[in-house]
Amino acid sequence: MDQLDHNEEIQMSELISNDPYQRFSDDPTRHKHHGNMESRAAWEKVLRDLVRAQRVVFEVVLRAHPEPITPKEIARELGKPLHAISGRVTEGKELGIVRATDIVREGSRAVALTEDWREHMGL
Repeated sequence: MDQLDHNEEIQMSELISNDPYQRFSDDPTRHKHHGNMESRAAWEKVLRDLVRAQRVVFEVVLRAHPEPITPKEIARELGKPLHAISGRVTEGKELGIVRATDIVREGSRAVALTEDWREHMGL
């Protein structure tokens, strides 16, 4: 397992254990599919893809550091729609990787890395 995979595993376990909305339950198939292995495998793939998408967003925030950056600016830099970015930014706040700032540009509140972002990113 390379370092990125290890960091993704750490971040996935944090998502599962720290999610206040139970979106990232350790087994979201447990009620509807009763832990069906195919459903579980599909969920694990979604979770891996989610962690990778978060990492891409957080790397943009890191490149902007120490300057704050808005979700709109992140979306523009990545060539993605805002709705593909805003959830990842919210998750970053929930994980303690980014924090909202007082800066608003183009109607979008800028975020910046927290002081202990390295700890949360497994670095």
